[in-house]
Amino acid sequence: MENFPNRTIDDSSIKKHRLPLSNRPATKRGARNSGDSHGGCWTGGEESPSDCLSACPRGRAAITLQPLNDISGRIINQIKKSIFCARSEGRGVEGAMAFDGTWKADRNENYDKFLEQLGVNVMKRKLAEHDNLKITIAQSGDKFHIKESSTFRTKEFDFTLGVKFDYSLADGTEVSGTWEMEGDTMKGLFNRKDNNKLLTTTRSIVGGELVQAYNYEGVDAKRIFKKQ
Repeated sequence: MENFPNRTIDDSSIKKHRLPLSNRPATKRGARNSGDSHGGCWTGGEESPSDCLSACPRGRAAITLQPLNDISGRIINQIKKSIFCARSEGRGVEGAMAFDGTWKADRNENYDKFLEQLGVNVMKRKLAEHDNLKITIAQSGDKFHIKESSTFRTKEFDFTLGVKFDYSLADGTEVSGTWEMEGDTMKGLFNRKDNNKLLTTTRSIVGGELVQAYNYEGVDAKRIFKKQ
């Protein structure tokens, strides 16, 4: 910032160059320095009076601050907007849009043990490990259309967040339950129709992959999908 030499400013000079309040040109912000410490000079804007500059040296420093404040304000607003958009990508009804697309099964974690706990026989379990499952997810508001394609079957169905619906697992097990959005995660709670036991499942995006996790009777498993 520029240093100004100590000098005495004649009051008459200041009065000569200052404009009456009613005649001073308005700026977009329309505000003066809160302390008015440099003789009532305007603190900037696109039309800062040149008379103020010539009459009040300290006004120069004050005037240079306003454009910087404008720039920093715009930067802060842009950062806030970016943060809001980033947060909204995976949250609420709008956030579920992150799941849209076609996903193909890439690998499994403890999936065989999970299927065994469900009561799936060994032959079906071995086939299920390599079923080449593809899931296509399409969302419209809180409504979803799902298409599942695998070695065993092709199935399409619809559901609405928070609304109970019936579903059949690949091995034929019938369940009924709902999907909800919890932050960045889709969470499903389903009860088997034959014994009313709870099956929970979640969908989340991790490192650009769709991770579908399961839990049944204390056994956890995961299927990881890559986007096509």
